[in-house]
Amino acid sequence: MGDPIMTLDIRLTTSHWAAVPGDPLLDMSFGDLLRRLAHEVPDRCGLVEASEGVVPRRWSYADLLASAELVARALLRRFTVGERIAV
Repeated sequence: MGDPIMTLDIRLTTSHWAAVPGDPLLDMSFGDLLRRLAHEVPDRCGLVEASEGVVPRRWSYADLLASAELVARALLRRFTVGERIAV
């Protein structure tokens, strides 16, 4: 059986959807999942920012990973591992 995250076709009509009781949980961090998606489907759209009357901006999984790693490196230059920050 294939990975449900990779094969599920979701037509997004709202900005969120509620969890479904009984759906399997992934045993990985958000960063792990982002790295996996950026490796498996780098050019697939991973995020859309849309507002009424404005052309939507889109980021691929590869773009999201690159941005996340850039921010992570900047944070590690300023803070030590274990320090708490607000995002």
